Amino acid sequence: MRCNACGRELKDGQMFCQCGATVGYAGTDSLNLYPKKRSALPLILGMVAGALIFVLIITGVVSAVTKGRRTITDRTKWERVSGPSFSMTIPSGMKDKEIVTKSAEMMQLLQVYNSEAAIAVSAMPYDSKRLGSISRKKLEEMIKERMPAVDDNGHEVNIKDRGRLFYYDYAHEQSGVYYGADTLHVVDAMYVGKSHIYDIIVLCPEKKYADYEQYIFAWIDSFEGD
Repeated sequence: MRCNACGRELKDGQMFCQCGATVGYAGTDSLNLYPKKRSALPLILGMVAGALIFVLIITGVVSAVTKGRRTITDRTKWERVSGPSFSMTIPSGMKDKEIVTKSAEMMQLLQVYNSEAAIAVSAMPYDSKRLGSISRKKLEEMIKERMPAVDDNGHEVNIKDRGRLFYYDYAHEQSGVYYGADTLHVVDAMYVGKSHIYDIIVLCPEKKYADYEQYIFAWIDSFEGD
C-alpha cells in the first residue's frame, strides 16, 4: 500500500506516513484525511530544495577602498535592518548590490556589500495551511532529506545544524570580486519560517574567513523571519 499524499510504500498497520499525512491502516483502504492540504507537499519540497541551491553570479564588487574597514569586527557599528517579513543585524553602511541570482521561485529581499563582505537574503513563500499540521522542524528535516549532494556549481552540500537554522559553506574560486582575492568563502544558511523558507548568504575573501567567521555567524544568528 502506498501513501495517497506522497506515494511512499507503507508497512502493514502504519497509520502515519513520513511526509506527515494520516493514511489510515496500510493493508486496508489507505485514508488521507487531508487530501487537499497534503497533495502539494512533494511538489513544494522539490521546489524548495531546488531553489535553495543558488547560482553564484557576483557582479563586480571590486573594491580597494579601506573606508569602513572596521565595520565587520566593530559591533558598535552594526545596525538592525528590516525587510518584508524579516530582520537582521549587519554592518552599517553596506551598499545595495546585485550579488547572486537565484531560481525564479526565490524572492530577493536584501543584497548588500562593503569592501569586506557581502550579504544576500531571499525567500520562498509556502502555503502553511496546505501543509496542515506539519511543524516547521519537520518541514526543515524534510528539506534536508531532499537536498542534493552538490549544488549547481559542483560544491559539496555538507549540511550543518546551527540552532534555529542549518547551513553549508565552501570556497568558491572567482577573481575580480574583492581586490587581491581570487577565492571567496561562501556561507549559505536556511531558515524555515511560518510561511517562508529563507536563504541567507554571506561571502568574503577566503583568506579573511578565519578572521571574519565569528562575525559572519553573529549576523546569521541574528536573523528573524516570519
